[in-house]
Amino acid sequence: MLEDPNGQLVVVDHKTAARAKSQAEVDSDLQMTAYSYLLAANRFVFPTAPVKGRFDVLRKLKTPKLEHYHTQRTAEDRKRLAKIASGVLSGIEAGVYIPNRSWMCIDCEYARACADWHR
Repeated sequence: MLEDPNGQLVVVDHKTAARAKSQAEVDSDLQMTAYSYLLAANRFVFPTAPVKGRFDVLRKLKTPKLEHYHTQRTAEDRKRLAKIASGVLSGIEAGVYIPNRSWMCIDCEYARACADWHR
């Protein structure tokens, strides 16, 4: 976290990426919303206050490039995250399994369950 010239907190997340991010990707990123939720839950900001965020992304190019993406999260964004998290928890408790293929599949301990699910 940083403090801007007006004394407001700014959550900064450092990432690497091969391609540029769109503003829509930045604005819908749930990780930043989770940071905002934690700040509000721990009373670093008022529950209804917006939270500023920024992704500092080091692009994996022949000549590396650092890009900054600014975003903001509102109380409504935090409510949406809570609803999503509640739905996921309900699914877990009900034994629902939904495979999600990604780069992490190579080392996933559930790779067999995922393969079996597709059959």
